Formats: sequence, structure tokens, C-alpha cells
Amino acid sequence: MKNQRQKRLLYKLLDRDNRIVIKDLAQYFSVSTRTIRRDLDDIENYLKKEEINLIRQQGKGVWLETTKPRKIDLLNKLHLTKAEENSSLRSRVINYIRLLFSKNNALKLDDLVQYFSVSMATVYNDLARVKVWLNRYQLSLVNKKNKVFIKGKERNIRMAIVDLIFELLGREQLIEIIELLNEDISINAKDHKILKDFCISIDLNIIKNFIKSIELKLGIRLSNYSILSLSIYCAVFFNRIANEKEIIFTKSELKDLNSNPLNLFEFSKEKLEELGGVRFSEGEFKFFLAQVLAAKLDDDLNLSSIEDITTKVDKKIFSATEKLIACLEEELNIFLKDNFFLIKRGVLYLRGLYLAKRYGIKYKQSFLNQEIISKLKYESPYLFEVAKISYNIIKRELNIDLSLNQIDYISLILLANIEKRSDSIKVILIRGNNYILTELMQSRLENRVARIEVIDLIEPSQLKESKEIEADLIIGPREIETVEDMMVVTPLLNANEIKTIQAKVDLLYLLHYFKHVHFNLDIKLDVLLC
Repeated sequence: MKNQRQKRLLYKLLDRDNRIVIKDLAQYFSVSTRTIRRDLDDIENYLKKEEINLIRQQGKGVWLETTKPRKIDLLNKLHLTKAEENSSLRSRVINYIRLLFSKNNALKLDDLVQYFSVSMATVYNDLARVKVWLNRYQLSLVNKKNKVFIKGKERNIRMAIVDLIFELLGREQLIEIIELLNEDISINAKDHKILKDFCISIDLNIIKNFIKSIELKLGIRLSNYSILSLSIYCAVFFNRIANEKEIIFTKSELKDLNSNPLNLFEFSKEKLEELGGVRFSEGEFKFFLAQVLAAKLDDDLNLSSIEDITTKVDKKIFSATEKLIACLEEELNIFLKDNFFLIKRGVLYLRGLYLAKRYGIKYKQSFLNQEIISKLKYESPYLFEVAKISYNIIKRELNIDLSLNQIDYISLILLANIEKRSDSIKVILIRGNNYILTELMQSRLENRVARIEVIDLIEPSQLKESKEIEADLIIGPREIETVEDMMVVTPLLNANEIKTIQAKVDLLYLLHYFKHVHFNLDIKLDVLLC
């Protein structure tokens, strides 16, 4: 058989005892009926060697004429892998986009027919879906003399490429790359099967360290997702510049970039040029720095009080945050307006969205685990429903159309801060890949476990660097080899985990008490917890 679709088609025929019409098969595989008929011709030739008859009757459908044991033997022989099962319309459309961006020139329609083993009608249908994807980034697909190519602004092309890379990598690979960067391990784009198609040959870890120097200078902490996005953007940006694809800025755009609210331009343009081995305009450099401003922050050390927020944050953003919190307070019937952490978290998130719109930055703004979000919605349906009022408020105040994903993120911010409280056993919490989920874990610990106080949220690398940890307990989402007696939990903290943590906290509390009254107890905690 010529391709994985034909293999999947045969698998479907073997897996059923009744007939199926060609129209339904075409719909199932998202191809034309002509493509299905051509596939069936190839399958019929293959089945002759297996001594199985493929029957096709007009108006009745398609089926296989053989015994049940013979079907089972052939099913086992085929043994579809997960990757083969996912050879769907979605993956095919993404691969069209990948080809269009990686080849950097027009593609012949006839070549696409051969490459994907589909009919010309299917290619046209697929390209219609490619157009929809490109429209998100204000890009168009041009079909000229039986050749197709992408047309649009260079800045939008780069952003589309970064999002495409994220989509091709998938959640598991992205988390793996984030963890490698956190461990300061080299990741060279030229050695990666996906990155090498779009990026210059460069170590992402070197770019990450440059971004970290910006964090240190500005007193901010970017999310892991933002650091990864910016690192990959740089690798794409360097590659595009090397291929003479520069962003053309208008005078008004350059003027806006020059009026950045933070003094970012002390950072050396020459240092970034040295990293990429390319030369670029001042506008390109400032556009990169604007993306740092618009990235999602985990913290801003410059904002340590309400007074800092009122004096250092754009009044429009602070006002929008205040109005949003006031509406949420009224709907939920709880007191929120003096909650500094909620105000700060809201300001940081809305500031990123506002600056992204201002500078025309169209990346996906977050990296939420939808499985966890679904569980949280099940646990707190009313809160997530109430958070939807944020759409109208933010649209009115900042002229931003929030996506459902962004509304969910606002719900997380709200949930994490509503559950905050403090007690007495000192805990250090190790950050996971998503800061808001770690914050939610902190809130749940403090709200559901008695006599506990989270004194710090730190990176795994910080824990390794620190010689002395002044805490009673260390909790995190995954094990760290150098830390003995660490408690590993999930972000949602299920009932069993809460029970186990509470038992350990109670024991620690007793040990503190006995130590205070000069008892000398030689007790092993993990034995008592069994």
C-alpha cells in the first residue's frame, strides 16, 4: 500500500462486518470520493495476495469477503501505531502549512497531490482549511498558475511559524524542552527534526540566558512558556534575517516602538546580533524587546505594593483591572478589592494582553493543560461562568477581544487568589511548568491543610543551588533527586494527597511542640505516616 491512509482504510474495512458506502468513507478520512476509489483499487491489489476479496457494489457499498480468523490475522499484521492512527485531516493540513513555510517558495499543486497521495479535489479542500488557519495571522494563501504560496506581513509570518512549531512539537515535547532549558542543557535547533526546518543553527539555551539577563535587569520573571516562545522566536527571527526577510516598519510603528514604557533599549543590539550571527535594523531589535514587554509574566519585582501599581502601571490597565475585580466581587458576593495579589496578578496579565495588541503581537498567550482546566471547571463551575463577564469589561476598557483560553486563565487567577490564607508550618513549594497552576496549588495547600504556610515558591534549580533550606517541608509536582523527604503531589491536590499532607503537617507540628518542651524524640516520619 502506498500510504498510511490506505492502511487505515483497510483497517476500518477489516474491523467491521457490515457494508460501508464510499461517501461515508470519504467523509471519515476527509478526502474526496475519487481519492477513496483510487485507494480501494490499491487495496484490492494488495488483498489479492492475501487471498481476500474486496467487494464493491453501486448503491450497496464496500465490504470484504473472507473468514473471521483471516480478518484477525490481517488486523494483527497491520498493527497500526498511534502515529499512523493520527494520519488525519488535521495533521495533513498542518503538514501543508509546514511545507509552505519551510520551503520559502511556491509549491506546485501537482506536487502536493503526489506528496499526500490524494486527488486534486482533496488538495483544494485542504487548502481551503489552510486559508482559515493563515487568516488568524492576517496571512493569505495565493494560488497562481497552479502554484500556491503565503503572502502577508513578515512579522505575522514569524508569529505564525512560532505557533506552528508549538503545534508540531505538541505538549509533551514542549514540556521536555522547557525542563531541559531549566536544567541549562543545550538544545541545538539543527539537531531537532522540527526546529531545523524553521530556525537558524543555534543553541536555544544561549538565547534563554540572554532573555534571563533581560529579566534580571528589569526585575521581572517571565513564565516558562514565555521564555520558550521568545527563544524560539529568536531562532526563527535569525533564520528569516539570514534569508533576507526583514520586517518593514512604518514611521508611526517606529515611533510607537520608541515610546516603550520600560527602558529596555539599554540592552545591546550588538549582543543579540552576535548571538544570531546576523545584522538587523534598530526597528527589528525594538520589536523583539516589545515582545518581552508583552510576554506573560510570573512576577514583576517593581510592583511590591498598591502604590507601586498605581504609579508605575498604565492608568488604563489599572482602571480595567479595578473594574473587573469590582464586577467579580459583586457577582461572587466576596470581598476582593483589597487583595493585593489578585490586583497585581490581574494587572500583569492584562498589561501583557494590552501591549501584545499595541505592538501587533499575535502569539497564543498561554499553555494551559485542558485536562486540568476541565477538572477545575467541574469543581468550580460557577466561578468559571462568572469569569466570562471579563470579556465585555476588557472589550470596553481596553478594546481587546478575549479568547475562551484567556478567560479560563483569568478564572485561574481568581481561583488561586480566592483560596489564599496562611498558617504555621513553613513550606517551600517547587514551581511546575505553569506558574498559575503552582499558585493554585499553593492556595489549596493553605486553604485545605491546617497549620500550613507557604513561605516561598522556587525553581528546582534554585533548590539545588541553595545550601540551606529554612523550611519544615518541601512540596512539588515532581521528584528532585537531591532532596530527600520531599512530598510529590499533583497540581489539583486530590483528597488522598490532602490527607497525606495533613498527616505529615500534624506530625511536624507535634515534633515542633515536643522540641519546644525539650522532649527528645527519635521518630522517622515516613514510618509514622504509613
